[in-house]
Amino acid sequence: MKKEMIYYYMAPGDRNTNTTLKTVREWALKYNIKRVLVPSKSGQTAQKAYNLFKNTGIILTIVGTDPNIFSSEILAQLRSNGTKVVFYKDVPYTYTQDMKTAYRRMGEGFKVAVELGIIAAYLEEGDINDVITLGGTKKGVDTALVIRPAKSDTFDQLEVREIIAKPRSIKMA
Repeated sequence: MKKEMIYYYMAPGDRNTNTTLKTVREWALKYNIKRVLVPSKSGQTAQKAYNLFKNTGIILTIVGTDPNIFSSEILAQLRSNGTKVVFYKDVPYTYTQDMKTAYRRMGEGFKVAVELGIIAAYLEEGDINDVITLGGTKKGVDTALVIRPAKSDTFDQLEVREIIAKPRSIKMA
């Protein structure tokens, strides 16, 4: 048996980003989880994650929404430092509307974090080790999960193994 604290934020949103990132770093180091996937629209969350995870031995993957929105300056800096940055549209996966709707019952960030669990399976062919995936509501990150990744066609094998953090309320305050 394992006893851990789960962070439940009173409301979703950007205000939870720093705590979520720090908690994920501690969790990954404590449990020897080698990969962390972070969503980022503009690159701001990616920049914060990079600064916090550099020199930890944790492999950070940034999953951007749209390369036209993502800061080209931050993108260049991340890539020059060896951080993998991909965009949703570049990964050939499916995540049905029914699945999205179901996971949104746990919060928008939860839905995103599960989606990154699918993406992780495509990016790391054959690696089914646990990863930590993050998600957020509008800006920043407020949800963190430990996931056993699986591709779209084997989605029934994806496991949400642990909840590290999530908002208690799923509606923006």
